[in-house]
Amino acid sequence: MPRCSFGCATGTTRCWSDTVAVAHGGTARALMVALGIETPESAADLFIEQGAVYVFRDGGLHEV
Repeated sequence: MPRCSFGCATGTTRCWSDTVAVAHGGTARALMVALGIETPESAADLFIEQGAVYVFRDGGLHEV
């Protein structure tokens, strides 16, 4: 299976609005890049907690 880069995943998630998504950390990282919260370089090293709920709002990421 081919790997998807942040660019690929960012293009897929860019048009989401008021969406609940259940996904792995790579999708969360791609959303951070698409929303301008992180750069591709910084997002690659971020820890994404398994089973956590995150809200993307007000230019940031908030764990619920």
